Parts: sequence; C-alpha cells; structure tokens
Amino acid sequence: GASPLEEIVFTDGNRGSVSDGVVAFADALSSGHLPQLRGLTLHRPSDLRGEEFATLCESLTTGNAARLQTLDLEFRPVDPDATTGVLAIGKAMREKGLYSLESFRLSIRSGVGGAAMSALGMAMGW
Repeated sequence: GASPLEEIVFTDGNRGSVSDGVVAFADALSSGHLPQLRGLTLHRPSDLRGEEFATLCESLTTGNAARLQTLDLEFRPVDPDATTGVLAIGKAMREKGLYSLESFRLSIRSGVGGAAMSALGMAMGW
C-alpha cells in the first residue's frame, strides 16, 4: 500500500550507505508508493554517484511526485557527472511532474555541463 510519508531527508552519516537508501527511495517513488510526499532533501551524501543521483531525479519525472512542494538538493558527486540528474529535474518541471513545487534549491559542486543548467533554467521559465 501507499506510505503516509510526507518528508524525507538524506544526509551523510556513519550508518550504512546513503546511496542504497536513495536508490530504494527512488524505486518506491517511481512505483507510486509515496503519494503523500511533500518534501525531499538531499544534503551532501559522501557516497552518492552521478548515476544514483540521476536515478533519484528520474523518479521525479514519473508523475508520482505531484504533491512535492520542497526539493532541496545539495550534492557533491563522487564521480564527476551529475548532468543526467539535472536534465531529469528539468524534464520533470517541463512536463509538469512537479507542479506543486514551491521551493527548489540545487547546489552541485561539480560535474554539470552548461547545457544541462541552461535546460533546467529554461524549464523553470528563465
């Protein structure tokens, strides 16, 4: 059944792998198991790679994050490519998959090309 979870925060910690939790969360979101989700925060997980970040961001394009109001992503990729994830966020915004979004913050230290940032800006109406 659907979970009543309304907010989730992923942060760097000493217990286990954040990346495993992020991928499992993305799968649950993509499958429609988190219809009440209103807030998603990702704060500097040290073991998250660009591929896992992309999986998380692509889960936002499924239409199952329609109630998401706050999206706060701070990411330092272990590998240097976060481009696919940023493009997926832009796609979700363009296709109205995030139509309830009221607050959006994206901070990525490296690994995003100018074309991806430009596409995200265009999706946001800049």
